[in-house]
This record gives sequence, structure tokens and C-alpha cells, in this order.
Amino acid sequence: AFHHLQFHEADGEAVFAAADLGKERRAGGFYQQALDTNTPFQLIRAIVPAGTPFFAEISGGKHRFTIRFMELKMMERPVQTDRDVKFHLACCAL
Repeated sequence: AFHHLQFHEADGEAVFAAADLGKERRAGGFYQQALDTNTPFQLIRAIVPAGTPFFAEISGGKHRFTIRFMELKMMERPVQTDRDVKFHLACCAL
């Protein structure tokens, strides 16, 4: 399901994007998805609930993207969690 989102640039021009705001997903610290090469996405968002102790580290290429959910550790580098993380995925094309 694609929904249209409206963005405004500084000069007042409107730019539209289509975002796939699919179902809520769960990942055991890692998520990967193939990309449709006919739809050039410029923005991938992993939306986690407020207060979640994780943040998303997203990397991508021409054919797929991956999301690693990282957990902050006091006085240490963040580490990938092995817990399930609830999130919504938004893939946007300008």
C-alpha cells in the first residue's frame, strides 16, 4: 500500500513522495529486504516506538537494504541486539 506524503522545500515548492508504510514488523535485531529496481527509493525509515532502547543502523545498496537494531551500552560502543524489535518500515521515493 502506497500513501502520498507532501514535503515542502525552502523555496515553497511542494515535492511528493510515495511511502510504503507497511505492517508493523518484528526483527531479532536484524532485518533485510530486497528492493524493486523499478522504484528508486531515496529514503528508508525504520520507525520504533518512543522510549525504545534501540536505534536503527540502516545500510543499503542498489538491490537490497539491511537494518541492524543497535542497543546503547553505558561507556561502551553500541551493539546489535538479539531481541525482537517492533518497528514500522517506510520506503520513500521522491
